[in-house]
Amino acid sequence: MHTANHSSTHSLDLRSLTEVGSWTGRRLTQLASAAALCLALSAAPVFSQTSAQPKDAPRGTSSIPQPSEAITPDNASRVVQLAQIGRGTAEQLAYAPDGKLIAVASSMGIYLYDAQTLNQVRLIETQARVFSVAFSRDSRLVAAGVEGIGIQLRQANDGALVRTISTRSTPVSLVFSSDGQLLVSSSEEDVSVWRVSDGALLRRVGAFGRDSYIRSVAYASGQQLLALATGKAVHLRQVSTGKGLWTKGKETYFSQKHMLAFSPDGEVLVLAGDSPELYRASDGTLLRTFSPGGTRNTILANAFSPDGRILASGTYREVQLWRVSDGTLLRRIEGAGRTRMVAFSPDGRALAVLADSGDISLWKVEDGTLQRKLEEHLAQYPRTATLSRDRGLLAIGSYHDVKLWRVSDGSLLRKIETEAFDVAFSLDGQTLASLSFDGVSLWRTTDGARLRTIEPPVPFESMRYSTNVPSVVFSPDQQIVAFSLGNSNVQLARVSDGSLLPTIQGHEGVVSTVAFSADGKQIASGSRDRTVRLWNASNGRLLRTLSGHTGEVNSVAFSPDSQVVASASDDKTVKLWRVSDGRLLRTLSGHAGVVVCVAFSPDGQIVASASFDDTVRLWRASDGALLQTLRGHRGSVVSVAFSSDGRLLVTGSHDGTARMWGVK
Repeated sequence: MHTANHSSTHSLDLRSLTEVGSWTGRRLTQLASAAALCLALSAAPVFSQTSAQPKDAPRGTSSIPQPSEAITPDNASRVVQLAQIGRGTAEQLAYAPDGKLIAVASSMGIYLYDAQTLNQVRLIETQARVFSVAFSRDSRLVAAGVEGIGIQLRQANDGALVRTISTRSTPVSLVFSSDGQLLVSSSEEDVSVWRVSDGALLRRVGAFGRDSYIRSVAYASGQQLLALATGKAVHLRQVSTGKGLWTKGKETYFSQKHMLAFSPDGEVLVLAGDSPELYRASDGTLLRTFSPGGTRNTILANAFSPDGRILASGTYREVQLWRVSDGTLLRRIEGAGRTRMVAFSPDGRALAVLADSGDISLWKVEDGTLQRKLEEHLAQYPRTATLSRDRGLLAIGSYHDVKLWRVSDGSLLRKIETEAFDVAFSLDGQTLASLSFDGVSLWRTTDGARLRTIEPPVPFESMRYSTNVPSVVFSPDQQIVAFSLGNSNVQLARVSDGSLLPTIQGHEGVVSTVAFSADGKQIASGSRDRTVRLWNASNGRLLRTLSGHTGEVNSVAFSPDSQVVASASDDKTVKLWRVSDGRLLRTLSGHAGVVVCVAFSPDGQIVASASFDDTVRLWRASDGALLQTLRGHRGSVVSVAFSSDGRLLVTGSHDGTARMWGVK
């Protein structure tokens, strides 16, 4: 992750995140995605005024409230949240059986959308992130798997809480029985059956060994059958007794959360690999393997149509519609993105697709045409975002594209079809740089046209499954871009023609953050070797090494006068260093979690830090005094930056939103 100082570009730096299964531990996954943002807005921004807009209203186009004064040490205690950008992340979706609504499980709660138009009907607040959602058969109740709480049963018409069911861990899948009397929930460890009327636990289907997390679950209500996919096998069990009926060896991945599906009559189970496979549920006999032809593509999600005649299979590149009776591929739906989940409407005429990007799209089953698309949600771990210096534009980068948003009203201006590890605006906001496997691409923000691509001196492909943190930043004069390569070097290149300048070398660990000083004379880089290094920007000569952190350095930022550099670290501190001699001026301690981003106010009087402890802290730069702790995000706060006039503070979080703060 990198952070550019305020006077150059306000970079919101989101760390690249690959498949969860490629990481070596949950903690590393969190850091790799979170520290990817420093000043990162971790969701596709959709503006909503928290003070003026009702929580169940559709998206508006109101202006961001304008504070009357810049944030200073004297008024920092009066800083409050002014607005929210983003609807949060999208985890799952479900159709109401009556076909009127689509529910979306999100970090903000349960969103209810009109099933025909995708207009927002209501946001049901749940106090925490929702990972799973399901409607009762009469469409009156919505069940939600809520992080840290368990299961909430709520009325769909008004969101009123009916009952809370405590669970051992957060449910990632929920299914009502056909008679509405039972609710089946699954987590990574086990599957539980609950009585809806009083929330009583009726039975629990046990886990499958120490390292065999449950990846996907399907429930056949009429047959009382439960299919569970672990990392190495698929198991079929009777719900009433928990007895195992059969097991099939099948390697599955964390991304295949919805690969299992029963036919509506419960007699056929579909498994997924490079193509769908149909098995007789009663005894596990293989009935049919579908062959898509051409290049094979891993199936990530499956769903049967309500009449059982069509199977929808979502992949990395497309959605495939199959005729179940003979395995004929009816059509391919392209343009939905990498699939996370597919669901048929109750009448079978429409298919809803939730993509890894967070986009939700509705497609006509008959001919595969796009009916509606909702782009206001994002996946759980976006990669990168950046705010233009005049706070007019936001750019959000992901595996799929870069989206440019107008901050004033939250409108999506354009989408640039490119993968992005990181993005950064030039000082004048006219050019956007994106970093991908192809190198650094420069785009004109007015129309999204590609100006040129700067190819890296070493290939990025070798870094796909590593824990590197590529980053890019413009120099203050907009003549040079600096970018890290996922190794221990910093590369410089000319913006005008893309020519490479000498590589800066010297770190003993991966470079995770890069920043230019406001005067353009120095470059600061932070690394996993726990040091900050200062370089002469004109010739790449090492000026000094700043040692003192006991953890990896995640973010660096120069003060506006270029005299001080701040560094944020895994050791839960922010350190302020004098640039002229490298002397440690002070250490800012108090965060309860890893500090992943740091930024100076435009006048240099305040240092803002964002942390895994879900807070942003404002410190007086002159003596390190804590001025205020900002709370409100529902997840690790991993990005922070001031607007150029110092009136707004922007924060981004794993809850999929950005918040605007100021003196009210």
